[in-house]
Amino acid sequence: MTFAFCPLTFDLRVRRALWFNLGFRVFLLGALLGATAVAADLGEQYLAAVNRADSLYGAGRLRAALAGYRQAYDLVPSEPGAKVGIGWTLLRMGRCPEAESTFRQVLEERPETDAARQGLAALPLEYRYGLTLAASVAPNQGSFFTGFAEYNHFYRTTVALGLQSTNVKKQFQGFNTSLVVYRRLAWPWSFRFDFLTLSSANDPRYWRLVYAPALGVRMREWDMHAALVGWDWLGTIGIQLRARGPAAGGLVALAAPAFNLVRGKPGWFLPVGAEYPPLPWLTVRLTAGYGSIADHVDLDVPILYSQTERLVATARAGAEAVFLRRWRAALFVAWERYDGGTDRAYGSLTLGVKF
Repeated sequence: MTFAFCPLTFDLRVRRALWFNLGFRVFLLGALLGATAVAADLGEQYLAAVNRADSLYGAGRLRAALAGYRQAYDLVPSEPGAKVGIGWTLLRMGRCPEAESTFRQVLEERPETDAARQGLAALPLEYRYGLTLAASVAPNQGSFFTGFAEYNHFYRTTVALGLQSTNVKKQFQGFNTSLVVYRRLAWPWSFRFDFLTLSSANDPRYWRLVYAPALGVRMREWDMHAALVGWDWLGTIGIQLRARGPAAGGLVALAAPAFNLVRGKPGWFLPVGAEYPPLPWLTVRLTAGYGSIADHVDLDVPILYSQTERLVATARAGAEAVFLRRWRAALFVAWERYDGGTDRAYGSLTLGVKF
């Protein structure tokens, strides 16, 4: 069963812009050193404060960089360079409303400031509501249909509700529900809570719960998460870790190891993956996993795997396209193997819109 949900995820355009881009550096250099008369008026303290903040930003020390840019701005409020630095630092810290306000203030005072205009363009697309529909089909095995409604509150809090119908031939028919709450905390922390239910049309007594509180932290350009995953009344309990960040050659690397105990029996699974954007609007993804685990849930997709067999291997390949700014389409195929030698393959199509 497959549905897609990725709260507050920046698109490729944003991820590229969040690096300390050349345009921003050229702007600062021109603002500070381009004209002798202007540089003389700024004063040595202003120059030193901006240069120090510039170095801290490039090193990923965002808190210190923000303090440095604010110090420079207090020294000479009439110059836009320090305020632009404040805006880009806030943006990279994920404090989008404050970053947007800062960039707009700069443009009101200095409409010709290209670095502030680039900052506004780099903000993630603001939206209040999202709708996602997904269909997965496994030939000769079954089908899954999912719908998600999503609400986003000013970049800080996202709430998503989902309903999924399942039809596994000769095995299981039922409905699954999902609630996902994401809250951005003080930089660099975030909190997420997943709550899922599984019910069966074949057996009204069948009812299972999954709950997973998670804490996230951003370290330089890497997103790190740790989730505690419980099933029912802690008959299954485990932990899932996740790390995602840039690798060589423009790739983005991902690892999400999971460990659990199912009524005292240990399980583990290690998925790894990579994604690459061949085009600004297209991202290609490949993932593979190996281990031996039952009662496993992939919180990134998410997927609830079979609870009657132990998952031992999986592979997935797909692509995601963003078009007309607010529309998204994702297509992937997947293969799974279980401990009894059972192989399963299926394909999935996901369509989403934000408005």
